[in-house]
Amino acid sequence: MTDRADAGPPPGVTGAPDGPQGSADTPVDLGELARRALADELTPGEFRAAFHAARVYCPAPERPGLVPLDLPDGERIVPVFSSPRTLGTLLGAAGRYFSTTGEDLLDLLPEGYDLLLDPGDETSLRLRAAALRPPTPPTGDAGDTDG
Repeated sequence: MTDRADAGPPPGVTGAPDGPQGSADTPVDLGELARRALADELTPGEFRAAFHAARVYCPAPERPGLVPLDLPDGERIVPVFSSPRTLGTLLGAAGRYFSTTGEDLLDLLPEGYDLLLDPGDETSLRLRAAALRPPTPPTGDAGDTDG
């Protein structure tokens, strides 16, 4: 667990700046990909694949886990950040955080919660958990009956 929000990102998944995934030289910039998604420059599938591979940063509570928020309007979210810098703007330099991949974060996400990417930033984006999970293949033909 990292205690400084201004620490550089750990080695992680990489991608090219002009695509959701790419070379091993450039880390995935999830904030930039969110901007591109908002501008309809990425398909939902491209963003989902990039999110799964990206390194994300979460506030670290005293006890291990995520910080789920139940908002007064009934919304249920978990804040997540695209970089230590964006997290630091909300928590300050003394804020504790941890990082993981987007795919692993979805495994930790409590049922019924969505993610809020970069809250407080101009490109803040609500990410529906169901839309970030891989599509489930059909289990069979509903119209087929034997007998």
